[in-house]
Amino acid sequence: MPQYNNIAIFKNLKAGDNPKAPSHNVTIEFADGTKWRGGLWPRTSKAGLQYLSGNLEPDTGGGGARNSAQAADDDLVDW
Repeated sequence: MPQYNNIAIFKNLKAGDNPKAPSHNVTIEFADGTKWRGGLWPRTSKAGLQYLSGNLEPDTGGGGARNSAQAADDDLVDW
C-alpha cells in the first residue's frame, strides 16, 4: 500500500492586527507520521515579485496551525 505525505496551507484567521503574525499556517504530515507546522509571511523581492516566506518546526502537539478537518472552503489556497 502506498504511503502519502500531506501538506495543508490555511489563511491565518487569528492574525488580527498583529503585524508579526503569519498570513498563513502550514501543516505537513510525512508518510512516517512525522508532523511539522509553521507559518508563511508575504514578502516582495528586490525585483518586485511577491512571494511567501516561511518557517517550519516539529509539531509537538501544542496547538498552532489548524488541521485539514477544520478547513472551510474559503480557507484553501488555490494553486
